[in-house]
Amino acid sequence: MVRNLNLIDNKENKEQGEQSQMFDRDGLTPLMHAVYNKDKTEVEKILRERPDIINFVNSNTGTSALWMASAQGHIETIKILLAAGADLTNKNKEGLTPADVAGKMGHKSAAEIILSYVSKTIE
Repeated sequence: MVRNLNLIDNKENKEQGEQSQMFDRDGLTPLMHAVYNKDKTEVEKILRERPDIINFVNSNTGTSALWMASAQGHIETIKILLAAGADLTNKNKEGLTPADVAGKMGHKSAAEIILSYVSKTIE
C-alpha cells in the first residue's frame, strides 16, 4: 500500500482550467509511489480515481510514473501506464526517455514494449 504521503495540493489557476497537482515534499505523486512500490493494484486504483496525474513529472528529476516503472523494468505496470495514456516521450533531466532508461538499466523486454507502443503511435 502507498504510505500516507502528507501531500501538498498545488491549485494553479483553476479559472484557466488547469488541473490540481498533488505532490509530496520529494516531488512524487501517489501514482509514482505506487509504481516505485510495484503495487499494481494501487496503480490501477489511482488511475481510476485520478487519471489526470498520469503524466505529472517530478520537478526535481524530470521523471514520470512511466519513467520510474521503466527504470525498474516492471512490465505489468508499464503496460498499465501505456494503456492509460502515459507520455512515451517524457525525458528526465538527463535527457533519457522511458525506453532509454529501460535499456540502460538492462530491462530489454521493458524497452521493447515501450518502443512497440512508440511505433504504434507513429503509424
